[in-house]
Amino acid sequence: MMYSANPQEEWRESMCGCCSDCRICCYGCWCTECLYGENAEKIDGSDCAGQCAIYWLLNYLGSMVLFPFGFIVHMKKRRQLRETYNLTESCGNDCLATCCCPSCSICQEARELKSRAADASRYVTNSQPMMIQPMPVMQEKPFSYGNDITRI
Repeated sequence: MMYSANPQEEWRESMCGCCSDCRICCYGCWCTECLYGENAEKIDGSDCAGQCAIYWLLNYLGSMVLFPFGFIVHMKKRRQLRETYNLTESCGNDCLATCCCPSCSICQEARELKSRAADASRYVTNSQPMMIQPMPVMQEKPFSYGNDITRI
């Protein structure tokens, strides 16, 4: 059993809280793959378009053959999100969420990322950098004894 220094936190956003953010809800319902790609980019810097394409290929081409397999890559990203924010996991929760209700879980992740980003931005100051002019450098004139030595 692993113990961490920081206690685990609960998810701030629920799976069924889609109505709390209508933009994310609509985006997740009509373009689930795109929202998944955006989430992946925010979680670990993955390429948004690449993640969107992989998720689409695994879901739609996989469903033509046997079963939509997008939940496999989705589970990995969801686990990374949990590890990043030290979120609790119940037994098999990621598997159930990503397999049985992928749109709801992707929307939950998007709302969670948005909520956590808003908290982080509160601690960032938007002050302008202070400009300091450099000190002028004083140059000494060469000492001469009245006559220019170079004329000799």
